Amino acid sequence: VLCLQRQPVMAETAASDVEAQGVKPTADSADAQQSVGVGVLGWLGFIIVNLAAWGIVGVITAISWIFGLGVCLLYIALLIGLAFWLERSGSVYKQFINLLWVLAGWFVFIAGAYIAVNTLGRDGISTGPYPTGISTSAWQFDQGLQDLLPSNATPSLRTWARSAGLYDGTDYITFGGSMFFNGRVNGESRFLRVTGGQTVQVSNRGLALTTFQSKLFFVDDRIYSIEENNGVLSNRQAALSYVGGDVVQGIWVENDVMYYKVNRNCMDPCTGWYGYVSTIFSSSTGTDYTDLRGDTCDAWSTLKQSESACGTGDLGGVSSVLPGPSVESIWGVIFMAAVPMLILSFVVLIRKKMPGLFFNIFGGIVAIVVMVYALVNTLPTQGGLDAVNFFKWFFLIFTSVQWIALVAWSLAVEKQEEWLEELKTWATGVVGVTFFITIHFVLQIPIRQDWWLWVIYGLLALTQMLFSAVVKRTLPMVTGALGAFVVAWKVASEVSQAFQISSYQLRILALFGIIGLEGVGIILAAIAFARNRDAIQDGVRELLTCQRCRQKHHSIAL
Repeated sequence: VLCLQRQPVMAETAASDVEAQGVKPTADSADAQQSVGVGVLGWLGFIIVNLAAWGIVGVITAISWIFGLGVCLLYIALLIGLAFWLERSGSVYKQFINLLWVLAGWFVFIAGAYIAVNTLGRDGISTGPYPTGISTSAWQFDQGLQDLLPSNATPSLRTWARSAGLYDGTDYITFGGSMFFNGRVNGESRFLRVTGGQTVQVSNRGLALTTFQSKLFFVDDRIYSIEENNGVLSNRQAALSYVGGDVVQGIWVENDVMYYKVNRNCMDPCTGWYGYVSTIFSSSTGTDYTDLRGDTCDAWSTLKQSESACGTGDLGGVSSVLPGPSVESIWGVIFMAAVPMLILSFVVLIRKKMPGLFFNIFGGIVAIVVMVYALVNTLPTQGGLDAVNFFKWFFLIFTSVQWIALVAWSLAVEKQEEWLEELKTWATGVVGVTFFITIHFVLQIPIRQDWWLWVIYGLLALTQMLFSAVVKRTLPMVTGALGAFVVAWKVASEVSQAFQISSYQLRILALFGIIGLEGVGIILAAIAFARNRDAIQDGVRELLTCQRCRQKHHSIAL
């Protein structure tokens, strides 16, 4: 009976084998094969060849830019030729061909920039109106501190003013019948006071210990004072001037005047960046104070603006106070580098359906914006910090608009053609990573401590996870998870500090313990999401497209 049952099955199998052997593979079935590419070794070789090409172009350019341009053009021809040749093999090498076109587009940009900068610029790369050796550094500005002192200043005071801002090393002092000293509590340095055998913590640290006008002065980031009134010592009180970011470097008392040295955090008007410059303050009462420079930051700004290296007038056709290309070169970069790359990228993206060219289009638009900004903003006070502010807001708006477009596209058309789905993957990667980096510059996280900034940051992290469910890509979930980790660290830090744990070791232990609990919660949430991924994604889609509203409206209409 078993033999009789097996014979029909074997006959059917043999017949199917005969039919399979008689079927020839078509072009569609070949395209449906898995894109095996060139394997790991092929990609490794491709990376090595490109690194070598970049090195060759760089070295030859140092010898002669014309030779460098020639090598660049030759490499472009090789990339495009290889892309066309591999297309003959069907879709097997599709990913490889996609990357070849991406590289070819960027080398078109590089070649155009070569030509623009070296033919339209003045003597190649113009150095602009930046004479050498006339720009004062902060170190040079600080060399005259001793000259700020009065004429009757002692040599010791002048030596202190010239020194590199080191404290005198005094570790204890007697004041008001008590001993003040730097000791350790639970393994941590503390500024302590001993009175009648009782030890009390005064501050975290006490540096530059000095008595003046019947007060004890010390430094703990800023200057504090302690008074004695009928044998009773006051708590520490903030004394004299202090601006956030400044660093007090030392105290010196001479001729009934107290001097203290401060590193002021001042902005360089030529670059927009902040840096430290030194000054000396004086006080005759312990409450008043005078900056011996008048206003250090104003003096630094006036000096820098008066230098031709910074300049405020005609820049002679140069777009920036810093060394860089001329105005003509910038126009050349726009029309000979960025525009050709954009045209090539759009054509290849549409005609050959290569989604990686989105990266070139994104970069080309950014390059044009940068060049236009350099043309428009020629004044030195508009560089530096203002440039950072402009570009962080530009990238925020630019990527936000693209994120909204990606979400709307995904909601409008759930299933796309294969190459459009790949295009969405490239767009999500480029836009998502850029957006994630940009929000840190805009919100200044984790530097800023304002609670409302952290709330916005947390909502943006959640939004990226929501977008991940809409576009059905993993990368936004990763960036959202990284944002959630930053928020988790902030919450753990605030909670551990709220308990006011005196021991540093216990405080750190509590911090990591809270982070661990938050991590467990995130893991459980991730497991729940993985189990219900399809349901969650469908639910988000229904919520954003308001399908229930449509169904209700349709039923009412009926």
